[in-house]
Amino acid sequence: MEYNLADLFESVVDVVPDREALLYVDHPGTGAERRLTYAELDAAANRMAHHLIGAGLRPGEHLGLHLYNGIEYL
Repeated sequence: MEYNLADLFESVVDVVPDREALLYVDHPGTGAERRLTYAELDAAANRMAHHLIGAGLRPGEHLGLHLYNGIEYL
């Protein structure tokens, strides 16, 4: 049985969906924070996956992203 990081993350979401998974400062220096629970982070990842599938990306294909560094891409 293959086991990958996505499987591990899904297991955590199932056990502690309301626990805080991510905390980051939106704009450094402003003090504005954004917090996401495991369930919220999972929902965002699922939205992105469905969008990419809708755009024509298929399992096994590669996708490249050219972005500024940021925790939000996690």
